[in-house]
Amino acid sequence: MSDSNTNRLASAVSWRVMLMTFGLSVLAAPVWAQVRVTDGNILFLYESRADVRAPDHELAAIISKDYKDAADEFTRHDLLQKIKPVIERRLSEAEQTERVHLVIGSRLGNYDFERSAFPSDMSDNTYIAFDRSYRVQFDNADRFAFIPVPQEEARSLAGALRISRAVTFRVEGTISRVAEDWDSAGSNQKVVYMQVDRVVLSMKNNRQIASLEVQ
Repeated sequence: MSDSNTNRLASAVSWRVMLMTFGLSVLAAPVWAQVRVTDGNILFLYESRADVRAPDHELAAIISKDYKDAADEFTRHDLLQKIKPVIERRLSEAEQTERVHLVIGSRLGNYDFERSAFPSDMSDNTYIAFDRSYRVQFDNADRFAFIPVPQEEARSLAGALRISRAVTFRVEGTISRVAEDWDSAGSNQKVVYMQVDRVVLSMKNNRQIASLEVQ
């Protein structure tokens, strides 16, 4: 999917969030009431909560192309002095961020008539992968494995679903913790764990199908 404002399902347990691509400049983002997790801010959301955070020079190489491509160590040193205040500001803003959300694109599974619900295809094994080995996982995925939709309302979607089963899940909640983990290949991963309290299921045309308050 080419829409940079929508994320795509990468597999049953691994989803890739599609993002806006930022330029060279290093920008400080405002603290919003609810922040969408992106490649550009997940490192700050993680590092601001980590027991041992990544050093400034590693963060500078991520957020500044000028620093990363500097011709020599002297230029890098001078640039780092200018970038450090930005890093500290971004870390402070991320630490104060209380609520976050993801918008995840997926293909809607078949309606479950026994549960009167559509499956979210999310489980404890689900993770959302970002650049540089950062990822998001859910502490309470079992609570929104199915999104209740009354059968008559679900049936009214049949025509639209025959055309396309592409949907989006807006997943909202708070950051409960961060931790380092290792994937099946033995690669180190930096994980932001999210306690989800609301899920909104919508069609691709933004028609809302259901909203679930997660207890």
